Amino acid sequence: MWQFLPEDVISVVAGNDGRLWLQVLDDSEGKDIEKIKQNINDEFLKTSPSLRGCMPILFESGKRIWFTNLKKDILLGYDGEIWIERKAEKDHYFNGVLPSQIRKGKSFNLFLNGRAFFIDSLGILSFDGEKWDYRQMGQYSHAKSNYSYPMLLPTSDMKGVIAFFKSSIPPDTVISNHQGNIIRSRHTWEKEFFLMEFRDDKWKSLEIPTCLNQAEIDFIMPRSNGMIIGMKGRNIFFFQDKPPMEKFNSLLSKLSDGDFNVREKATSELATLGIVFWNSISDAQKEAKDPEVKNRLSKVLEMLKEKQENSLEQEISFAIGDYVLINPTMVSYDALARIFITSPDVRGKAGDEILGPGLLIIDADGKTGFLKGKKFTEGWEKTFSDKTYLDRGIPHPLPSIFWLESDNAIRILDIDKRDFIYETNELSFSWLHCATSDGMFICSRGGPFYYPSMIKPVAVFKHSAKDERKLLASQQVKILDNLFLFFTKDGIWIKNPEGEVLMFDGKKWKDFPELKDASYANIKIAKDGTFISTGKPFCFMYADGKISTTNSPDQLIFENLKTIENHFDEKAKNFTCDGSGNIWFFKSENELMIYNNRSNYNLLEKHAETFSKCSVNHFKGIAKNKVLIHYSLQGQGFFTLVCEKKNGKYFFNKIPTSSVHDYFKLIYDFEGKLWYNAESPSSTQLTFRIGEEEKIQEIIDSGIPFLCDKSGNVWLGDIIRQTKNKFNIWRKGEIKGSVEIPHANEASTLISDREGSVIAITGPLVTHLTAENTENPAEYKVKAEYWLDVKGKLGTPQGFRLGDKFYIGVSSWTSNNKEYFLNIIEFPPSEGK
Repeated sequence: MWQFLPEDVISVVAGNDGRLWLQVLDDSEGKDIEKIKQNINDEFLKTSPSLRGCMPILFESGKRIWFTNLKKDILLGYDGEIWIERKAEKDHYFNGVLPSQIRKGKSFNLFLNGRAFFIDSLGILSFDGEKWDYRQMGQYSHAKSNYSYPMLLPTSDMKGVIAFFKSSIPPDTVISNHQGNIIRSRHTWEKEFFLMEFRDDKWKSLEIPTCLNQAEIDFIMPRSNGMIIGMKGRNIFFFQDKPPMEKFNSLLSKLSDGDFNVREKATSELATLGIVFWNSISDAQKEAKDPEVKNRLSKVLEMLKEKQENSLEQEISFAIGDYVLINPTMVSYDALARIFITSPDVRGKAGDEILGPGLLIIDADGKTGFLKGKKFTEGWEKTFSDKTYLDRGIPHPLPSIFWLESDNAIRILDIDKRDFIYETNELSFSWLHCATSDGMFICSRGGPFYYPSMIKPVAVFKHSAKDERKLLASQQVKILDNLFLFFTKDGIWIKNPEGEVLMFDGKKWKDFPELKDASYANIKIAKDGTFISTGKPFCFMYADGKISTTNSPDQLIFENLKTIENHFDEKAKNFTCDGSGNIWFFKSENELMIYNNRSNYNLLEKHAETFSKCSVNHFKGIAKNKVLIHYSLQGQGFFTLVCEKKNGKYFFNKIPTSSVHDYFKLIYDFEGKLWYNAESPSSTQLTFRIGEEEKIQEIIDSGIPFLCDKSGNVWLGDIIRQTKNKFNIWRKGEIKGSVEIPHANEASTLISDREGSVIAITGPLVTHLTAENTENPAEYKVKAEYWLDVKGKLGTPQGFRLGDKFYIGVSSWTSNNKEYFLNIIEFPPSEGK
């Protein structure tokens, strides 16, 4: 059921001929265009082409394929013989994707009637095989940033394209002026809506109904007999070119009736026809000769406008084809000019036949299809957007296939079969890249614009194949959220959905009612299970099985000085006992406090000459009376120094600056030395090992510290110029070995449960490595591979031991953060589980 592509693959797209094009990780951003062209040429005819520094963004119906580099500032067209190049204008980028890759925030390029259309930052670029055409549709805002891109749609007759775009406009700009009724943008930068059509080799502007505020328009979908317009919120209107006029003409004639009551009733009923009759009413008002009729029609227009402005508070009725949809939502569209609309209440054309919730499919020719049932309305609102204004579009890699993600499941909808063909609760690989006609889906943990570590591995999923994964069973506990969740030697601490603080010791749950209102903030955990919290609304400490609370961090520390000294040591982050009666506490970026039984003081204030205009980011204990401090200096960047107390005086010595990778790492080896990764001005990778003595050991180009395992090996990963799944193993002063962990990368979590055993966790993938050769404890090999079987998206896993058993603990949550869970997994799994 699940297979994985090579480690360096970060994206896959399917061509028109069924071939899969692989995008391989490349750090060059595609700057060397000649190198890219050579790569494309070499791979062009292969069964499974592999590309570096570029990606396909449009397949023509013939041989030509269009690519763009990673920076998205150049187009390359190639048919195996002839190259076509086009550079983007300055500060413009080619943002369109393949039609099969549509998703929220990712509009597609189009090939139609022999012309290729590409989405540019501010307009549409097209090529007919000989010459280029560019139509700019908007301007950059004053901030030189634009968070929306133009969108392309084929016209319903498939003979032209529609482009629309929301562009930033200046404050107090006139955006609508109908019969003297002026609508201006607000006093801040807003959006202006552009709507254009390309047909017969030329662009023309399309008229937007003047009754609508352009800044409030969300989307426009022109059809053969009018246009469907969506407004901010949930309002959808169908402005027909020729709406049903029989009732309108009847009411219009009654405005001249001799009976006043008839004229009043007709006026009111005209306003109930809806905003879609605006143009008809407006035209009639212009042509009216009778002053009273003219005034009554003006009144109707005012009533319609007021009703439209307040429509969010009213029930919306949308009639199209043989159906009437109540409170509809436009959820997707595609390159076949189809539109997909859901509604919780669908009725027959007459309005009296109740069909219930469902999905309406409107084909290019106006024909409609209806999938009845609430299940067809769910899973369309999941957002994968990265700079979007149009909150529409769902992945459907094949014309009939839709990939829908709801709060707790991914479901594959086949509209030809009028049902779902597969459903899974496995949400870890939710980003769909593409699919093939034989039922193969390629997906990953994130999209190509994420960090590669959040994407890989890219998985091939075939729901009809046998599931051969080894699933790790977990005990699932519902929790309030993943903010109040931590692991100590005594047990697991959580807040349940009722807000109660509980601790699980491996056998039973214990309630701590005195912590019901506590928040998880600045938790400092000692090796023996003791911890303190210096958050609000109160501070608290757990030690020797008891809870103590105070109103402030200072009070908590002063009242528990001896207890803290008994349980905490000098090797910790942001809270240490230095071994000579002092407690160091990172209270805020401007307060690095030191407490003892005589007084407390702020080290930054006491040594202002060293820390002038600086902010502390964190500190780590090194040894007795010695800490590493990482801080930023106003206007000068980040620095790291060693602070050491000798003969009652503090001495400060700058050392190489620790890197951003080092912030969350706290690695001590078996000799008590602190490991940290440093920034390097060159391409050299620097890791330092620092202890009580003056000399600092330097480890070059060997990786950054991830783990000191139970055998005393230090694992170094994210090795410069090496594959990201390779880890070096350092022991007793040198690198003793290395191991490649399948699917691991620089974002993997490494845990050691016992001597000679390491667990590598990447997303839901768990790899167990063991060192079986006792004569070489640094020689690790893969023993088994597992898959976490949890509900929802995964948090960061941790390992802990309770009694004689070892566990992996990891939080998870459903989409939109509606539910949170703690998952407790016994490891290694018992036989038969």
